[in-house]
Amino acid sequence: AGKSPAAAPPQAPLAPAAGLDEESLASAPAAVNRPPLLRRRAIIFPSYVTVTQPQVVSQLSLELEQQLPLQLLPPAVIPPREDSWQTNDLETLGKQLRRWLRQSPGLPAAQFILAVTTRKGTSRPCYRVTFFDAQTAAPVGSFSFCRQGRPRERFVPANPQPLVHLVMTSPWWCTVRPGPTEKTVYLTAGLKSGLAAGNRLQLRRPATRVIDPVKKIPLGFAFGAPLAEAVVVDFFGLDGAVANLDRPLARLPAGCLAILAPPAPLNLAAPSTAPGTSPTPAGMAPVPAPPAGTPPPAPGGGQTNNHL
Repeated sequence: AGKSPAAAPPQAPLAPAAGLDEESLASAPAAVNRPPLLRRRAIIFPSYVTVTQPQVVSQLSLELEQQLPLQLLPPAVIPPREDSWQTNDLETLGKQLRRWLRQSPGLPAAQFILAVTTRKGTSRPCYRVTFFDAQTAAPVGSFSFCRQGRPRERFVPANPQPLVHLVMTSPWWCTVRPGPTEKTVYLTAGLKSGLAAGNRLQLRRPATRVIDPVKKIPLGFAFGAPLAEAVVVDFFGLDGAVANLDRPLARLPAGCLAILAPPAPLNLAAPSTAPGTSPTPAGMAPVPAPPAGTPPPAPGGGQTNNHL
């Protein structure tokens, strides 16, 4: 009795709330509406290497899919020419590729076409992989590798960030086929491409070729008008998906494409205005409205200067 109670031990200061800074809050809506990371597609153009060294092409394809957000399509997409086994020159392959693109009826199934050639004047087998834009047949990137004859040697460079950026900044699309009902379609992209249930896509009419009116060279393809919005609901096969449409389509035009749907608009509620207050931005206290009959403030704000 008579003794004061022992003082409580000092408490450690509260740790700051992680992830609640202004920058994180400002970027939160963007993270919610972030589009899915979908694999782009590539085709290896027939050449001397693809015909005479299929084991090199097979390992290269596997490594490209492992190191890049890329999916290699079967070689049958572009049948080899009679002289493909003799073609090892990049310039010649570029001409053949542009000719093939001009003869194609529509937008290719892939975003990139790859040309694999061997490098001359080296003591060991060396190769060059050139990326061509599948819409224009223009070279957009490349890398080289040499076979050392060692076990488990790698062809694709480790952590190829420039190539990753090249692939991910290209537009994505896939072809669409009619489904069992007027509100269902089949997509030629599925789990392997990176789609997930609930992903939103937009169906477009067939793409049209855009030609430079002066130089008469291809500039790319323009997607057709929107037809409907699609939501992925199921998957089938190695890389296929089923999607439901937001409106029935009695007839799906041949050559229709699916692209990433634009992000949904942010659902920001309008700030409420209480009686006797004026509207203010969200997060600020309402400002009382001026009494009736009060003259407006002078231009420029502040008090009126009566001294002329």
